Amino acid sequence: MLVVARVGQHGSFTFLPTGMVYSEQLVVIAIPSNSAFCTLQSRIHEIWARFFGSSMKDDLRYTPSDCFETFPFPENWETNPTLEAVGKEYEEYRAELMVRNNQGLTDTYNRFHDPDERDPNILKLRELHTKMDRAVLDAYGWHNISTQYDFLLDYEEEPGENTSRSEFESKRNIITEILEQSTADLSNEAKICAKKLLKELFPRLVEVELSNRDWSDWEQTWTKKKHIASTRYFKRYFAYGIPEDDISDESLAVFFNQLNIENASNISNEIVKITRDASCIDTFITESYRKLDGLSSSASFKLALALAKMGDYFSKSDTLYSLDTPFIKTGILISHLIEKFDASDNKVKLSKQIIQTANPVYFAIECFKWIYASTQDDEQEDSFDLSSKPKTITFAKENLFSESEIRNLAEVVINRIEDITKEKVIYNEYPERAREIITFWACWSSKEKTNNYLKIVFDKSPHSSVDFLKCYIPTALSTLMRTFYPTSLPLKNNLDKDTYNQITSVVDPELLIKHLRKIYGEKLDSPTFDRQNENQSLEELAACQFVYIHNKILADPTN
Repeated sequence: MLVVARVGQHGSFTFLPTGMVYSEQLVVIAIPSNSAFCTLQSRIHEIWARFFGSSMKDDLRYTPSDCFETFPFPENWETNPTLEAVGKEYEEYRAELMVRNNQGLTDTYNRFHDPDERDPNILKLRELHTKMDRAVLDAYGWHNISTQYDFLLDYEEEPGENTSRSEFESKRNIITEILEQSTADLSNEAKICAKKLLKELFPRLVEVELSNRDWSDWEQTWTKKKHIASTRYFKRYFAYGIPEDDISDESLAVFFNQLNIENASNISNEIVKITRDASCIDTFITESYRKLDGLSSSASFKLALALAKMGDYFSKSDTLYSLDTPFIKTGILISHLIEKFDASDNKVKLSKQIIQTANPVYFAIECFKWIYASTQDDEQEDSFDLSSKPKTITFAKENLFSESEIRNLAEVVINRIEDITKEKVIYNEYPERAREIITFWACWSSKEKTNNYLKIVFDKSPHSSVDFLKCYIPTALSTLMRTFYPTSLPLKNNLDKDTYNQITSVVDPELLIKHLRKIYGEKLDSPTFDRQNENQSLEELAACQFVYIHNKILADPTN
């Protein structure tokens, strides 16, 4: 699979093997080809992503709907041998370089972008990147665009400037060429009229013509003016009324103005009303982010509480194919709303109320996760992991909550999970989210508690051990049916060592195997990893693979 960090400084693409449970911090693109890597890793795509995407602090926020789905790949890029060869050469050299230097992507690209870096290996990586850019430009037919780059020092930058001089000239050349090609068949008079119209529609073209690179607030300014050039209003100028996935300004204004007087239940109902049964959820979340600065502490709490009650509602738009879902974005939004609470409002008490209210319980985990993320220092913020037991937590100097307060919030979630387990089997109640819930319980409470709970459930019904194991079978994306379907298809995959480790972090492997033997008997005496026949069920295969990996580890603990 081709992946890129959802938030990162450099927008670095890389390949990861299938059969993994990928971090939600990754955008996964099911096109495992070097030609795709070459095109997406090029500066051409980087310029596109930074233009159409958004940012978090100073980092690129790579949203698939804005950066990838809108991107026009070169014609016949899938079968372009140059893209395939150049992409393979670059990726293999970069991988070899990282292994040799014992450095990851971030450290490697920090050196790559350092003007004082003169290491021959980094210089070669820059040459290969330029070669890759050249191949992509040629694939578009833009043979006259230069790939000569330079560094622009900080003191040479203009206020609000985001691009180097070479990047600006490259953009300017591309835009100029597109304009010339688009108007080539027109008379001189018609060309003048067409360019005048385009500059009215897209005022940034005037800035390009005048060599003005101060574009720092163009999106904000155009959105405020409701200009066609803004991302927010572009589609409206090509529709009779409000597009289906959009919300009128009047409806949004009324909603946000009423936040101070409505109660949380009414707010939830209003959200359902204005988002038209979840079809406009993305627009609503985006507009909520834009309104954050203007919300009072009281309004922020009421909106956060209303959103917390609606986890099931946001799940309607949650898909396997994108990690940038309304479900996740709402969890992040709630954490930002909590940051708006006044110090006098007792943030811990209000946050506990939000987590206690969040429904279903796995949405409470999602809300807690982003509250927890807000307490981390800058180095940890993009890599925090709720599946590792937090014996110690490193907090930023100025953080939202203390360590003890975070643990108190986690205890609220744990109590909710334990209340559910008193009456229900957690993985039967939430089969798609059971792994996340049980892992949270073990990590923030103890493995002893999850193990004892599972022992009681398994003893009552040995077959329940199969249901538990089934929740952990990884899901991969298949591209085999892309001819008939517009997206990749989810397929259950092999149970690997990483999955084995996840399972054994919440339950004693011998306990699970003991009850699996009651179901599959001698089939688990000498299991193999591969499927034995077409009639072997997915559950039986997973049981065999779990026991197979367990036996391997017992034979060689270092394996």
